[in-house]
Amino acid sequence: RLTRSHVDMPLQAGAEVAALPLSGAASFSKDTQRVALLTDHNQAAIWDLSANSEVAKLPIEGPGNPAVALSADGRQAATYLYFNDNKWVQVWDLAQNQVRTLKPQLGVSHIICAEFSPDGKLLAAGFQFQQVSVWDLSRGRIKFEFNQPPFMMKVIALTYSADSRMLAV
Repeated sequence: RLTRSHVDMPLQAGAEVAALPLSGAASFSKDTQRVALLTDHNQAAIWDLSANSEVAKLPIEGPGNPAVALSADGRQAATYLYFNDNKWVQVWDLAQNQVRTLKPQLGVSHIICAEFSPDGKLLAAGFQFQQVSVWDLSRGRIKFEFNQPPFMMKVIALTYSADSRMLAV
């Protein structure tokens, strides 16, 4: 039985694939074989939909609102707390079961959104006060940051072009 805290994922015209716990955001891999879901316990659960099984639970610690983003290939996940004083993103390598913490150099405000590039090489984060940070994930370092106009308000959404060369803010 599905409740408000579950999400059903149709495969075709109303065919149910799974009923999974959901308490916030969800993020699919490009091939829709994996989904990252926020659970009621400050965790992100990564599900393999083809096997109908959970492949990882990622803790999200600290006060604030947890959020999750999944890479296009479903091999990496990013977790963060938005509207929180923690100005970092944790990037999880799901195959190696490793995590690393990425921090902006400017660090002026709260993280609002995060997005992996389609090729999985970059992670962008948008912040409350006009800031965008982009990390090179192979090095774990900032590739570039900016926090000046034209961003007069918080950065609420980010998306990459299909070739990963452009970032829309």
